[in-house]
Amino acid sequence: MIGYGKIVFLAGLIDLGQDNDQSWKSHVTMELKKLGFSVINPATTFVVTRPVEDDEYLIELGHKIRRINEYAMANSDYIIARITERMSVGTVTELMLCQRIGKKCIIVWDSDAEPPLYLFTFELPVVRSFDEAIDYIILREE
Repeated sequence: MIGYGKIVFLAGLIDLGQDNDQSWKSHVTMELKKLGFSVINPATTFVVTRPVEDDEYLIELGHKIRRINEYAMANSDYIIARITERMSVGTVTELMLCQRIGKKCIIVWDSDAEPPLYLFTFELPVVRSFDEAIDYIILREE
């Protein structure tokens, strides 16, 4: 299997509001597993169990989650980052970390609109579909 022993981290917006489709992570996870890759999906890793109104708790929790994600990303072989027109500070932080530590990150811009120019400042490959992102990884593993 091409991806045996390799880990792919799925970066991108993690809130589960109506305007944020998380099904892409299920699709990509399924396709990568067929190739033997292990997958880290932070959207399904964290469940907040205290009231959102507790700002001090949420700040502390946010710092812990960021450190856990940084560790997971640093120990992943690849990162696939979905960028949407609704950008989050967490996703920008993930892209900056990829660049800083030299991680193999593929940005997926699957909107019909042209990708914003700022994406290219990260000096990371930008593809238009998840299948292209998976193909990009396969080419590097062969």
